[in-house]
Amino acid sequence: MTFVFESSAVPQGRGTLLAHATTFVRETMGGEEAWVRFLRGMDPADAERIRNAVAVGWYDTRLYVRTLHALRCFSPRGDVLDAFGRFSAERDVSTLYRVMLRLANPSFVVEKTAQLWSRYHDSGVWAMNRVSPTRATGELSGWLVVDEGACEVLNGYLERILQLVGAEGAVSRHVACRSRGARACTFDMDWR
Repeated sequence: MTFVFESSAVPQGRGTLLAHATTFVRETMGGEEAWVRFLRGMDPADAERIRNAVAVGWYDTRLYVRTLHALRCFSPRGDVLDAFGRFSAERDVSTLYRVMLRLANPSFVVEKTAQLWSRYHDSGVWAMNRVSPTRATGELSGWLVVDEGACEVLNGYLERILQLVGAEGAVSRHVACRSRGARACTFDMDWR
């Protein structure tokens, strides 16, 4: 497992990220028994932190990244992190919010999603660009986490958010990553 943090500062993430992982394993990988097996495969200190995490708390993002790596090892699915991103998007956007957002332009929804970043992470800034009425690009810079797995989650999240608000044929592609030497992580999003 390799991931990089660019600063001596410890990046923080909202406990919601860990809560989603808990629910994801329980609901998609075999219930409570799978959750117990998943935790047994982790470092005992990490497993204890996850068990005690609360959604409104702030936690060391390295714990979240280690949890993502554990998900990848635990699941036979090659796309488990993308699936986890989609799952998280569904949990974050309530049914009422989905109905209201369907009235908005998908580009507007992408911009608002980027503005919510700071509610979940204490580092990183999104720059969103509306390329056309059916295309946007998002660039995440300054996030202290440099991990391709975390970007797989973000890619699935962005794509599912667009789908949830009615963007037909929505696709997100992770086209550049700091873990591969890019200056920022970039996502291209298209829809009809």
